[in-house]
Amino acid sequence: MVARPPRRGPTFRPHVDIEEVAVAPQAQGRGVGKGLLAALVRAARESGTEILTLGLRR
Repeated sequence: MVARPPRRGPTFRPHVDIEEVAVAPQAQGRGVGKGLLAALVRAARESGTEILTLGLRR
């Protein structure tokens, strides 16, 4: 997959939108979130996803 800026309209290409990912406070800092996102990306690739977007909040 190639990182690209978010699209401004609907796409008909296979895509995945990851809107929220959370890790329990007691598990933070242990690589749980990194592993979870890696698994999500791997599953998306294996299913033929061409575009993956991740919504972030501050």
